Amino acid sequence: MARDDTDVVEIEARVDASPVGLRMTGAELWDLAGRLLQVIDGIIVAFSDSPPTRSDSDLRESCEIVIEAIDSTLWRVYARDPALSDHLRNTFTEVREVPPEVPIPAVHATA
Repeated sequence: MARDDTDVVEIEARVDASPVGLRMTGAELWDLAGRLLQVIDGIIVAFSDSPPTRSDSDLRESCEIVIEAIDSTLWRVYARDPALSDHLRNTFTEVREVPPEVPIPAVHATA
């Protein structure tokens, strides 16, 4: 759902058509996030070298940051850099640390 004329269906189609999802800069991601009202069942990653592929069984192995939007109020965040984890913990009010549950696959199952 978007707060302007952003075509979310078109964005989803571009993500689905690409072997690595939708690549964008941090500024582009910030702009898109500012236009969306909620994100459900989404995965956002940051990587250093090569982008992860849809066959990756656990994005934490190939990415520096993994943000998994479970619903509009619950997000699971993994950051390889402990300083970034500390920054997030100090920036947001409702943060709790949980042990890694299961691998974070590159693609969520669709119903």
